[in-house]
Amino acid sequence: MKAADAKAYAKFESAVLGLAQSDAALEQIARQTAADYLSPDSPARAGLLDAQGNIDAAALNEEISLRLAQELVADPEKLVRAVERDRGLMETFLDFVRGLKNRIAIRLSGSERAMLDEAERTLVNLLRGEAGSVAGEKYSFVRATDAEQIARAQELEAQGENAKTIWSETHLTRDGGGAWVREINDRGAKPRPDGDARGETGGRLADYLEHPELYEAEPWLREIPVRLWDKSYASYNAAEQALYFNKEQLNRNSVGTFLHELQHAIQKEQGLVQGGSRELAYAALVSDAYEAVKSTPEFQSLQTKEEKLRYLEETAVRKTGAANMEDAAKKIYTNLGGEKMARQTALRWPFDDTRRENRWPDVAGQGLDKAAERARFVEMLGRIGYTEDEIKNFMKKMGG
Repeated sequence: MKAADAKAYAKFESAVLGLAQSDAALEQIARQTAADYLSPDSPARAGLLDAQGNIDAAALNEEISLRLAQELVADPEKLVRAVERDRGLMETFLDFVRGLKNRIAIRLSGSERAMLDEAERTLVNLLRGEAGSVAGEKYSFVRATDAEQIARAQELEAQGENAKTIWSETHLTRDGGGAWVREINDRGAKPRPDGDARGETGGRLADYLEHPELYEAEPWLREIPVRLWDKSYASYNAAEQALYFNKEQLNRNSVGTFLHELQHAIQKEQGLVQGGSRELAYAALVSDAYEAVKSTPEFQSLQTKEEKLRYLEETAVRKTGAANMEDAAKKIYTNLGGEKMARQTALRWPFDDTRRENRWPDVAGQGLDKAAERARFVEMLGRIGYTEDEIKNFMKKMGG
C-alpha cells in the first residue's frame, strides 16, 4: 500500500504510529514488523538501507505504518475501535483510504477493492455522527417481543446451535445480559424540516425525527419529550424519561444526536445491557482485583493506601493481559454491551438486507451497573485507607 501523496501520507503515518503507542495489540504488531525488517536474514532489509548502509528510520516507520494500516483496514471493527474517539483521526484515515483507492485502483484485486470500500463506508458512517461519538446512527437494537421467534431461537439454542445459526434463522441474538434482541434499520431516519427545530420549550420526539420503522416497533418513543437546556451535550434523563438537547443541536437537525440518545433510552427502559465509560471500567477492574487479593499476605503487608491502590491496578492489568491500566480499562469499556451494540450499528448501517441477514451482529458484551460499581469502588477506597474527603476528590476526578 502506498499513500496518495507525501503530505497526506505524513499525516496518516503520524496518526497510525501514535495509535500503536496507546494500543497494546497494535504496538505488538509494530514491534514484530520492525523485528521482521531488521533481521539480518530479511530479504526486505536491503530496501531500508540508506546510502551509507544504515537503516533508514523514516523508511522503517513507513513500512510499520503501512502494516498497521493493513491490519486496521482489513477489519472494520478494529478500525472503529481505533478511531472512534477522534474525529480528526477518522478524517485522516478516510483521506488515506480514498487516496489509496484512487492511486492504485488499476492494481487492486476484487477482494482488495471490497476491503477498501468497506473501510471507506465505515469511516463515512462514523463521520455522520458528532465528533467523538462511535457513530451517528446509534440506535439499532430493541428487545425482541415476538413469542414465536423467541421460542424458535430458544429451541435452536437448546439444540446446541451457535449464535450465528440462530441469527440466520430467527434474526434474534442475545445481548450481554441474556435478553433476546432484534435489529431496527435506521436508514429511513431523517430530521423533520417542519419540526420545532428552533423551539423555545421543546416538544416530542416525533416533532423532530421521522423514523417510521422505529415508531412502528416502539410507539412509545414517538412521544418521548424533547427538552431544551443550556449544557454543551445531549442527554437522556431516565428519571424523567426525557431527551435533553441544546438549541445548536436542534438547529442542526442532527439525526445522529437524536439516535445516540435514543440508544441510551431504549437500553435503559427495556433493561438491555448498557454502555459506560473508561472510568466505570477502571472502577470495576480495581474493585474486582481487591476482592481477589484482599486476604493475601502480600496485599495485607502493604502499608500505605497508595501502595495498595497501585498493587490493585497492577493486579487488574495482569488479569486482563493489557500493557497498562489505561489499556486494561479500554479493553473492558469496548466490550460493554452498549458499546458493542453501538459499534455494530456503525458497521451495519450501510448494509443491504441480504448482508444484514447473513452477518450475525455480536452484541453480547459485558454489563456494568453504574450505581453499583460506583458504590463498590467507594467502599473499596475506604477499606484501603482513603478518607471521606479524599474519596470525594477521587470520584470528582473520575467524573463520578
